[in-house]
Amino acid sequence: MKPDNGPPNDASTPDDGLATVTVSGLARAQINDVVYAKRVSAAEGEGYAVYAANGTFLDIVESLAEVILTAHEHDMEVATVH
Repeated sequence: MKPDNGPPNDASTPDDGLATVTVSGLARAQINDVVYAKRVSAAEGEGYAVYAANGTFLDIVESLAEVILTAHEHDMEVATVH
């Protein structure tokens, strides 16, 4: 199951005034040791869509804990996106 929505690709500044880092910005910076998790809902249920640093969809898992454990097993860090 693939989610209907992907990771953010546009630069933005949230209401708190802090700049956000975009997936495309990290890909251009060649930061490849980060995966992104985004909470998603689908007909099959809710979970977390996981994306590579370049924005490539990887998988959907049931929990954020599963994302974190799997990422750390592969020496990667997790960033959540809204």
